[in-house]
Amino acid sequence: MTDETQDGRLITRVGRIDRLRSWSVGLLRKVLPVSVKVLPQRFRGQFHDWRLGIRTEGWLSVREAHRKRMAFQDGTPYKPVDWRLLREVSMHLHTTREDEVFDLGCGKGRAVIHFALNHHVRRVVGIEILPELARQAEENLSRVKTISPAGIICCDAANVDLTTATILFLYDPFGEKTLTAILEGLRRSLGVNPRPIQIVCVNQVHRHVYEGQAWLEKTQDINHRIWIWRGRDRFQLP
Repeated sequence: MTDETQDGRLITRVGRIDRLRSWSVGLLRKVLPVSVKVLPQRFRGQFHDWRLGIRTEGWLSVREAHRKRMAFQDGTPYKPVDWRLLREVSMHLHTTREDEVFDLGCGKGRAVIHFALNHHVRRVVGIEILPELARQAEENLSRVKTISPAGIICCDAANVDLTTATILFLYDPFGEKTLTAILEGLRRSLGVNPRPIQIVCVNQVHRHVYEGQAWLEKTQDINHRIWIWRGRDRFQLP
């Protein structure tokens, strides 16, 4: 047997192994259940990240968030929302192709990716103040093929233009002062562009801030973990 023949067989074997490995990984990602309920949240998150080829798990201390928050110094630790909660949100949230979804404090982009993968909307926008998290969110978003346009903006959520936003998603991203400023900006934007508004809050900490907004009404309370608010139809804006 010549050296060329041996080299050719070796290359063939390597190619078969690579194809088998690729086929096996693809099969596992399709066959394994979407929900692995027996796993703790962190491992469940890692599993779903692996299926999509992204990395959204991790944690960022409140000290770092405070140091980099520009407006009100009331940042919160970064922690990704549970995939199960996102699926539950989708079960109760009505969307149309005219909606624009804004995830305020999007972190590494988990919720942005979920909405862009599962909802036909005009666009999904993630707002993140920390450049390192925004970069990771952009990288994660580039790894998936979405059904709706999506993008990440690195800026302070208190200063973002919400004139076209129709759905806001918040997973305890900041403190009371920032939230109050955002809701006031959103209310004023309705005078410029009257439109239906929905606000989805997961694990809302500052419920009294929402309850103090006369122009908002709570429409759903899902297991005391997810709240959906909407703008009152007949509220007269100043």
